[in-house]
Amino acid sequence: MLAAEHPSQSKMKDQSAIILKHLIHGIKDEHSFHFAVVVFNALQQQLYLLKSQDFNIDPIDMTANLDQAFQALFVCNVWKEWNMKQWLSAKQLFVVIHTLGKDKSAKYLRSSSVIEIIEYAFGSICDSRLQRTLSFDKFLLIPCINYLAFQEQERFAQFGEYVERIDFQSDKVQSVNVTDFTEALIFDLQLRKDKQFSPKVWIEQHLLRLLRRLNDTNLTKGTLDLLLDNNNYAKDEPSNPWIQLWSHETCWDMFQELYKTEFAEWNKLIEKLQQCVVKFEEISKKLLQGFQSSRFLELVMQSTTTIYEFLQFVHKQDCMYVYVYPFFFFATSIGFVTSNRWKDRNSVTRTIGAVSAKRDMSGEGLALSLELLWSVTVTRAATITTTTTTTTTMMTVMTSEKDVEKRLTNEILQLLLTNEQARPHWIALLAKNWSDSTTDHDLSEALEQSFCSWLGEKDKKCEYDEIPFHSKVLELVSCHELHDAQPYCSKLIESLKDRSNELCLNSDQWKSDQIRAIHDCSDVKSDLWEALLSALKEEIPSNMEQLNDINVVAMSNILCQNLDYCLKCRLWFQQDNPIQESLFKFLNQLLANLIQYERLLPVHVYKYLTKHLQYVQGLCSSVSWTDWKESTEKLKEMVRHYEEFCKLLRVFRQTITGDLFDHNLTPRLAILRNGSDTWETQAFFKTKSQYEQEIKQLKEIQPDMEKVMEQSKSSIFRHMWNDCCTTNQKMRGNLLVVFKKVFQDTNENWEHFKQVLFFFFFFKKSK
Repeated sequence: MLAAEHPSQSKMKDQSAIILKHLIHGIKDEHSFHFAVVVFNALQQQLYLLKSQDFNIDPIDMTANLDQAFQALFVCNVWKEWNMKQWLSAKQLFVVIHTLGKDKSAKYLRSSSVIEIIEYAFGSICDSRLQRTLSFDKFLLIPCINYLAFQEQERFAQFGEYVERIDFQSDKVQSVNVTDFTEALIFDLQLRKDKQFSPKVWIEQHLLRLLRRLNDTNLTKGTLDLLLDNNNYAKDEPSNPWIQLWSHETCWDMFQELYKTEFAEWNKLIEKLQQCVVKFEEISKKLLQGFQSSRFLELVMQSTTTIYEFLQFVHKQDCMYVYVYPFFFFATSIGFVTSNRWKDRNSVTRTIGAVSAKRDMSGEGLALSLELLWSVTVTRAATITTTTTTTTTMMTVMTSEKDVEKRLTNEILQLLLTNEQARPHWIALLAKNWSDSTTDHDLSEALEQSFCSWLGEKDKKCEYDEIPFHSKVLELVSCHELHDAQPYCSKLIESLKDRSNELCLNSDQWKSDQIRAIHDCSDVKSDLWEALLSALKEEIPSNMEQLNDINVVAMSNILCQNLDYCLKCRLWFQQDNPIQESLFKFLNQLLANLIQYERLLPVHVYKYLTKHLQYVQGLCSSVSWTDWKESTEKLKEMVRHYEEFCKLLRVFRQTITGDLFDHNLTPRLAILRNGSDTWETQAFFKTKSQYEQEIKQLKEIQPDMEKVMEQSKSSIFRHMWNDCCTTNQKMRGNLLVVFKKVFQDTNENWEHFKQVLFFFFFFKKSK
């Protein structure tokens, strides 16, 4: 029709455009695509040669259908035939191939016309003279090349070199279309489900570089979710993406940057990785190298919390296995031992040595380090015993490793023992070690030695002497797990019997929280607790004999010593504890003896009671029994009588002085005033009865003597008193008569002096 009509140029241009659009919109599948190509080839001589601006492709994206993909290829064919210098972009080509590839039969790629157009499109993209392609768009072509090459189209393998040279730094990629990125990755991964598939271009290396360049945490996590979903590929094939990813050092860098010291995330990763591959050996090796790298350990060492979390993480990694030890005998291999990588001696000792050097390491972390270190030894020892022989060289290496382990063990035990907060973890290790039959002999020996060193021996110095024996015992006994560790319990009970004298209940040594701990565990039934309570009760004095005239001196001293003991144990009286009842029973007996043998008690006992009565009352204040109240009231009465006697003597001695009174003192009054060396050990009641008459005389003038003492604070009164004593110097007679005469004269002078002084001031004031 066009040839016959010979239309004008403008009309022909419009009609050509209409015909091409009609052909494009009629393309729905491969059949209609071939029809459109045939029609175009037949009519292109008659069609008007359109310009690029008059004829273009409709936009297509990842939502494109099969008809849109074929339409894009048809337009590309028109561009090619008319040499319109227009080409499909890399992203458009990716969409086309991805859309065609959704058909698993891939029958479209067996068509020469389709292949030729796609090859032309690839060629135009690879020719930098024709168009500039961004690095991310080149990345999208990787799964396309792999797909086309897999469809026995080797002609596309040549384009692999083009995408291998992707440089993500060249165009400063800042962001990508996440949908395109995801579809490209899934497209490439799902190709690997076919056992015959082998990528021409491995996307993994470019993937790592792109993620590193973008530094987008969300994109990286989303990518890992895709890779960790083993439904996207065949886990048992050589094309498994994880094998390729871990062949690049940047793979570990990506994970370290993403997870840092979030060990819960590391655990999830390792667990999922095992589900994604059949042979985890090589990956575990790479992981181990990463976790032991100096850069990662720097992150771990930033705090004791992260150190402990890291050790916990390592301790639980049972999946890190297959480390092979070859054993040789006369150059012939005789066996291979498969062991957990994390339980490899060298690996663990390097790790433990690094983290245990941190002095503020928690006790929990130190204990875990020790367990981890010796779990290696046990595993290694078990595997070695399965072999028939080892070389001398191997034995030398093992001995060297053993020395390192022992050194680390002693260092860790030292850190545990010198830290009060860490010691409970050491004690738990003692208990766990005893109950675990697989524990290494050297570890058992080291723990036992640390136990003996810390507990110490009687009358021998040890490096932990700054910690009282009772504190050590309480720390050990408070660990309930240790009660089942028979060897340690036996040694501790033996020490309690041998060193019971070091368990004195002195409140200066025992702390309130320690006594509270004993109270809290008083109901615990175990040989260890019973031995401790028995040793504590044995420390309560038992040397209470009946007082009599013969043993009164010795027993009175013991009474005071026993009272001293009770006062020193005040915290044990004040706080509830299993020893309290025995202490109150002892104190009750002690007070009963004091009251019962009141008439036999020497003066020094009364002195002691006078000084310490308030403290004794304090011990009894927590008891509401009537007997205790009566006992303390009786003691107060005893002390009051003694204080009255002492006060009388003190007034007498301070007032009746000078030659006048010395000449008029009877011998017995002189002894009473001057005292006697035997009084301290003499019974107080006996002393009072011996000087009963003299005491009666002194009590008669006691008020006057006290008045003289009070007024003697005035120098004028003292002068008057001395003058009166001088005036009556030759007076002889009864002391009471002499004292009353001097007192009367002095008092008259004193009153007269006060009157004169009063009038003097009154007259001066009125004048």
